[in-house]
Amino acid sequence: MRAVSTFCVLCVCRPPTGHFSYFLSSLESILNQLYSNSINIIICGDININYRDNTNNKLELDSLLASYDEYSTVDFPTRKNNCSSTVIDNIFIDKYKNTNFTINQLPNGLSDHDAQNLILHNIKIQNSRAHHYTKRLINELTISEFKLNLSYELWDEIFTEDNVD
Repeated sequence: MRAVSTFCVLCVCRPPTGHFSYFLSSLESILNQLYSNSINIIICGDININYRDNTNNKLELDSLLASYDEYSTVDFPTRKNNCSSTVIDNIFIDKYKNTNFTINQLPNGLSDHDAQNLILHNIKIQNSRAHHYTKRLINELTISEFKLNLSYELWDEIFTEDNVD
């Protein structure tokens, strides 16, 4: 087994109407700061680029990520409706550092997007620190509290903003 000193999971969500060049430059800036041979970067999220199509946006993103040894792993539909299915959610990994992995589709019923499950095999991780996990309790009471808290929010700034970035 191979030991990796540090894993960094970068979660992204690119709005479908956002400026793609802004997304790319922001992502590149982040990767410039994070990239190191001792760090195993995993990028995941809703990138709103259909990986079933060979578009310029897909090619530009793939080119940028390849320069950091990051490659797409998802090849199954992640969003389906009655008329279509797309691969707009993805997980990108360094396939040279992570040669033995499995990626699975997880329909969850919580969203119109299916989840993805990445399993990295033959990775040895040292448990040198205590881990803190937070778990959300969802029931009628917590949903009511959430709705009440939302009612106190002022939404003017959200509804008048034109820039989704």
